Amino acid sequence: MLRFDAVVPARNIPGSYALYSKVVDGQGKTVAMWKTTFHKVGQIMHVKPKFPANLAWEDLFIKGYMDVPPPMEG
Repeated sequence: MLRFDAVVPARNIPGSYALYSKVVDGQGKTVAMWKTTFHKVGQIMHVKPKFPANLAWEDLFIKGYMDVPPPMEG
C-alpha cells in the first residue's frame, strides 16, 4: 500500500490548511481517501472520509492509514 498526500492552504483562515490523503494498493486501486483539516498552530481540527462512502475516521486509524487518531468532535 502507498499513501499520497497533498497540502492545500485554507482560503479563509490564514495559516490553516487541509491535507488530502489517498491510499492505493499494489495494483494502483484506490482503497481510501480523506481530508484532514489543520488549525494554524498544527492541531487537527477535522477528519472527513471521502472514499469509500461508508468509511469512518476510526477505520482510517484502525487500518493503519493514519498515524494518530483524529480528535473527537462534538
